[in-house]
Amino acid sequence: MPSINSIDGLGEKAADSIEEAAKDGKFLSKEDFRNRTKVSKTICDLMEELGILKGLPESNQLSLFDF
Repeated sequence: MPSINSIDGLGEKAADSIEEAAKDGKFLSKEDFRNRTKVSKTICDLMEELGILKGLPESNQLSLFDF
């Protein structure tokens, strides 16, 4: 997998923030990703468009319909 710094539109500060947050463990949801990395909505949208956040649920909330 290429370095997160190689993503067009992702600044060094955002990349550093993502790398630091990832050291604390896997992201549980897109909400968890946004909260721990503190990156902008634009960056989150970009990463979603690129499929980087694929497979992550929207939030940490469990739904009764998931069982």
